[in-house]
Amino acid sequence: MIQRGAIFGLDARLALAVGGIMALALSSQMVSQIRGDRVTAARTQVLELREALVKRFSNGQTLTFDTNLTTLATSGYLDAFTTLRSWAGFNPGLDPWGNALVVRIESGGVTRTVRGYTLPIQMGFIVSAGPDGTFQSTTTAPTQAQYEAWLPAGDDIGLKFNTLPQDLQNVALAQERLRLIAAALETQRLKREQENDVYCDTLANQTGARCDVVDGTNDAYYTGEEMGLNYYPLETADTAPSYTTALGGTARTSGNVASMENFLDQDLGLPINWVRDPWGRVLRYNSNVGNRLSPPYFAMVWYE
Repeated sequence: MIQRGAIFGLDARLALAVGGIMALALSSQMVSQIRGDRVTAARTQVLELREALVKRFSNGQTLTFDTNLTTLATSGYLDAFTTLRSWAGFNPGLDPWGNALVVRIESGGVTRTVRGYTLPIQMGFIVSAGPDGTFQSTTTAPTQAQYEAWLPAGDDIGLKFNTLPQDLQNVALAQERLRLIAAALETQRLKREQENDVYCDTLANQTGARCDVVDGTNDAYYTGEEMGLNYYPLETADTAPSYTTALGGTARTSGNVASMENFLDQDLGLPINWVRDPWGRVLRYNSNVGNRLSPPYFAMVWYE
């Protein structure tokens, strides 16, 4: 009986020992899994931060050397940061290990001309110190050459970014808006011209300012004389006598935000937020390029 008891006790001790080994193995696996999860979360965090920074730039806001990640979060650029919320208590400036992320923007000022636009290309990097909490990568604001050579070192987790792809999209957007504004101008010019042509078909109207435009009013009118008018909506800088107020409409002031919003909305039926391009430049309009006194007339729109 005693012998049997001793054997049973030994079996129990072996079982406890084996259980302890298994518990240790499971514990190591859990630590490894947590570490892996945090690395994955940090990679996702850096990727989403990069997208948020480029989104900020695409909304006409300039990136700065001390980019405030908390401001990005509270202004709605980091809404998708579920990984941040679970690991860092809603603080977008900390990585999953609770250490501060570093964002650095190129310090030299690089420009590139794309389809007539001189663009301030911005570039930089976002980096976490990784599991060991110590940066092995360079974390100072890079020059262009340093940006080109930069890579995360050691267990650091980071990505480079630049705004050129977004710049190219913004150029395409601005040019498309200008194309649609120009098309709406042509539609408006043709409409005003056709309306006035019908008006001048009536004999009683032919000696008025909308019809008798070549030699002054109250003289002999000839068919089509009203075609000498400029039918583009008037802009205040055009002082050539090619308009008549009898055509109606309000003269617009090029580059004035409120006036250009009315130009887009009331004259052309277009969205008023087109008054600025993606970089914040204001819409300009010239209703008579060259201040011509006779047709053909040319109008122009651009951002400046």
